[in-house]
Amino acid sequence: MPEGIGRGRGVAGRAAGQVAEALERGEFERLRRIGWGLYLGGHPAREIFDDVLAPAFCAIGGRWQHGEIEVYQERRACEMCMRFLRELLRAIPPPPEEAPYAIGGTLAGDEYTLGAHMAEIVLREAGWRAECYGLGLPAATWCAAMEKTKPRLVWLSVSWVESVPTFVEEARMLCGCAEQYGVALMVGGRALSERIRQQFPYSAYGDNFQHLAAFAGTLWRPREGDVRGGFAKAAGSGDAGLEG
Repeated sequence: MPEGIGRGRGVAGRAAGQVAEALERGEFERLRRIGWGLYLGGHPAREIFDDVLAPAFCAIGGRWQHGEIEVYQERRACEMCMRFLRELLRAIPPPPEEAPYAIGGTLAGDEYTLGAHMAEIVLREAGWRAECYGLGLPAATWCAAMEKTKPRLVWLSVSWVESVPTFVEEARMLCGCAEQYGVALMVGGRALSERIRQQFPYSAYGDNFQHLAAFAGTLWRPREGDVRGGFAKAAGSGDAGLEG
């Protein structure tokens, strides 16, 4: 594993540009080195997602829209990121026995995977027994999941809305079930505009993953020492992860 690379917004800002370049070029090991360097340097996952990966993908998306890169490069970048997220998820210590359960994913028609899986990692890091249920699930099956698994929190990632009326109808059903079963519902995502949000009730809305972690903390907090144990706490603060 690489050494930690230190903290600070300057470090994260420099990493975002290097990660975008690695993703665009298909350089997974470079992405992996930078990502692990940040994590071992003490940056929690929520900060890496908000300050590094989100800006990197924003840059890649802009270049794709302007025809500067091919669609395969954007899709390949998503697959590379998912490989890194799976590694990161496996490195997080198991949650404490008393941790509440959280589930999440996307509604039918939304097949964007990164946001939903990043939310799972953020909640796992916060000590929750979080589980991403997948993509494109209709509201009815989310309601069935709430009834059977009895989560404390449901998160909904919204990266694509094909039909606003259909989405709002599904979201209202989801909100009704959350209220019926006493479940907190947190929503977020780039496609969730204020105009859409005004049409259905929810417990909380977040612009980023740090908002998700903060809201989860209002519902439940683990005992001191129960999260981010092991090598992440003991990592050094060298400069092996970033280049230049």
